Amino acid sequence: MKKYFLLAILVGASVFVSAQTFKLTGHVRSGISTAFDGAKGEDNDDINSFSAATWTKGDYFGDDEFSRIRLDGEFFGTEKKFGASIRYQYAGSFDKIAFSDKQITYANAWGKFLDQKLFVSGGRIKDMFFTSTGFEQFTFITKKTGGYAVYSIMPELKIGGAIVQDYLYSYSKGEKFYPRKNGYDNGTKEFGKNAFVGGINFTKDFFSFRGAIAAAGAGYANVNLKFANGIKFSAEGIYQKQKTRNEFRMGKAEIQKMKSAQFVFVENIEYTGIDKLLLGIASYQHFKDETYTDKDGDTLNFFSIIPAVKYNLLDSLSFSVESTIRIFDSRYKGDTDTYANIIPRADFEIAKGFTATVYGDISTDTDRRKNSIGAGVCVVF
Repeated sequence: MKKYFLLAILVGASVFVSAQTFKLTGHVRSGISTAFDGAKGEDNDDINSFSAATWTKGDYFGDDEFSRIRLDGEFFGTEKKFGASIRYQYAGSFDKIAFSDKQITYANAWGKFLDQKLFVSGGRIKDMFFTSTGFEQFTFITKKTGGYAVYSIMPELKIGGAIVQDYLYSYSKGEKFYPRKNGYDNGTKEFGKNAFVGGINFTKDFFSFRGAIAAAGAGYANVNLKFANGIKFSAEGIYQKQKTRNEFRMGKAEIQKMKSAQFVFVENIEYTGIDKLLLGIASYQHFKDETYTDKDGDTLNFFSIIPAVKYNLLDSLSFSVESTIRIFDSRYKGDTDTYANIIPRADFEIAKGFTATVYGDISTDTDRRKNSIGAGVCVVF
């Protein structure tokens, strides 16, 4: 009898495991580059600086530029009614690879309820609904700690909200700390309205709209359009109160593109209607309140235009060229002359999932951006 009982347990366990799915994906990419910047050596001679932290350059095809290790773990339960996600990511030179909580981009568990219309997730969040899907991809809750819930009113329309601790003030020994000071562990968190974020997602055929509002004092919106002739268009806009800018880390926009701006608008148009050819252009506009000046006295409005073209000569070989043209407000305290950099690049797919890249970075103003060349490899699995 015991034998049959154990056999039944084993069969039941195997059925349970077979109904679950675990998937590990990611990539490893690394590169070397040298910049002709005239840095001074031991004998005060000009030298060219070297870096092993850059995979490739570029604002359009460069994808954040850094050498990087990324591991994504995804677990799906029975009928994908529950699951978990985790990402480890390290970016920079591989001579000092770190393994700590700072490299865990997200780690969360999720489940679906009410006939799978209600989605609930908690942990270090991975936002799967409200992050904008345009060129920049703004988000207020990915990489933040807390929880969020999303309800599908209809297949095309979803609304939801999040509570995150990252926008809360901390207190230690009677002293108040802003969230962006010394990371997240500053003492006791004071719960308040700043924890709340709301979002909306509407997707229908060729049109989609996403947006979010953070009670801490920020909001963004994103519209995407797809046309049958191979044209895609996206527009994104984000706003932060100046106080919010100073005190909070409001997602990817804060880290990468906001600089000292309060408004940022991003547009992108791509055309793929010609076989093997991609034509694209992106544009950024940064605006700051005229009454505000930073510590250097800048009242900076900043614009950039990024035209790009890519041609797949062979299945395993592509060439691309992109340029970032920077235009400065005349009130800017520094150099206001327009300048650009041009990046020609070649990608060789040596085997499925293994790509080698060579590129150059040519600047029209070497005082502000140096000329450089580099090469990199990337393995995707």
